[in-house]
Amino acid sequence: MATAVSGLATRPDASRPATRSGPPAAADAPLPAAGRSRTYRLVRRVGLASFPHRWIRGDPLRILDRGQQRRHRANPAAILTVRTSGRNSCQQLDRRRSSWVPFRRRRRRTQRPPARSWVAGVVAAFGSVIAATAHGTPMIVIGRLILGVAVGVTTAVTPSYIGELANVDKRGPMMAAYQFSIASGFLLAFTVGALLSFGGHEWRIMFLANAIPAILQTATMTRVPSSPYSLVARGRPHQARNTLTAIRHRDEVTAELQSIIAAHRERGRPVSVISDPSLWRPIMVAMGASLMDVLVGICAVVYYSTAVFAMAGVGGHAGAEIASFSVGLIDVVFTVIAVSLLNRHGRRPLLTVGLTGMILALTATSFGLLSPSAVSGAITIAAMLAFTACHAFSAGPIGWLLVAEVLPTRIRSRGSAVAIALNWVANLVVALLFPILVGSPGQPSRAAIGFLIFAGISLGFLVFVRVCVPETKGLTLAEVEAKLTGRNIDVRQDDPTD
Repeated sequence: MATAVSGLATRPDASRPATRSGPPAAADAPLPAAGRSRTYRLVRRVGLASFPHRWIRGDPLRILDRGQQRRHRANPAAILTVRTSGRNSCQQLDRRRSSWVPFRRRRRRTQRPPARSWVAGVVAAFGSVIAATAHGTPMIVIGRLILGVAVGVTTAVTPSYIGELANVDKRGPMMAAYQFSIASGFLLAFTVGALLSFGGHEWRIMFLANAIPAILQTATMTRVPSSPYSLVARGRPHQARNTLTAIRHRDEVTAELQSIIAAHRERGRPVSVISDPSLWRPIMVAMGASLMDVLVGICAVVYYSTAVFAMAGVGGHAGAEIASFSVGLIDVVFTVIAVSLLNRHGRRPLLTVGLTGMILALTATSFGLLSPSAVSGAITIAAMLAFTACHAFSAGPIGWLLVAEVLPTRIRSRGSAVAIALNWVANLVVALLFPILVGSPGQPSRAAIGFLIFAGISLGFLVFVRVCVPETKGLTLAEVEAKLTGRNIDVRQDDPTD
């Protein structure tokens, strides 16, 4: 990569012949030798580039809610439902497209995740300007749809990139750092939206502010290299070795490169998911982990927390917004805690504890909404904060992490496409149906039924984790693949870079 990690550059290895004619792309010049700290810098940049993901999702929640409720007093919940679910639909559809395209064209060209991410930043900035300068609802919708496309591309590639680049012992914490970037983006967007919720043109300022994290994403991802997996897939094993040398100890480079090359050989073989039972379990785990992130009810809490707190009688609209801000703050704090917990305790124990806590918290939320006592509001706040905390250190980061870890290399593109599409289909379903279930104006008893449904779903995922999900702590991606498929990848000792 011409632009190396932390701004340090080096010349290509002249002693190695190039695998194809022409100068390497700017993002593919080899990196200088360095230690593991380079990996942390890379992932910090990738995580920073993911900041617009939740910012774009959370930017207008407070501003548009108030304006639309003033204009559509009859059914403000329906307006919020259409807006939220429409944006999620576009993100879901674009994730499917952005994940399938590189798989279908990989024989001609394997697209680089960093390049796709910085292009997505440009698209997001363009969508922000359109939404901010809109003179009617149709243009606002078009701008938001363009933003959804950008978010879809970014989220389709970032978890897999981190999984391929991170060290074995740091893959979990680094994925939690990615989740932290998403959570902090939503919290900051919520805060800015609340501060700008007074005035005549605050929504234009908020939409235009979307361009700031989008430009940050573009500037960040232009300085991030392609992963060794991507370089090997494009016939550049020498540059893959240089990249590994920059982010691994020297005694790890050869073995990992051989493992990547062997996995790429496996990817080139014909694949039939139906006729190959060895693929069933990793696919099931990836799909289940992707759905678990959403179907436990986090979308209902994040998107509609203010309405739920208002139904619980929490100190008027201002009090409900303060309580909603606390939800975002708890999400950020416990995502930070997850960084230290993931490698210390592993995936399965954290999922078990987190899902158990979510079941109890959702049940308590239902009780708080049904109880007519004066303490029902406090019970609802405490329960929803506890639910958010449990999700932040378990299903939130680990759901994305498992998708990046468990899918074999030969089906990773298609598997990730389906998993991410399922995630956003579920997101769409929850965003669309929850306010319909609650009704307008919101009825606490109906909201309580919704949270009891989420508690039952969480119980089902707890059984799924205990029965189907393996422990991947401390394993390389090749070892995870061998553990799930029951077949060892043939790691030949010949090194094409020698």
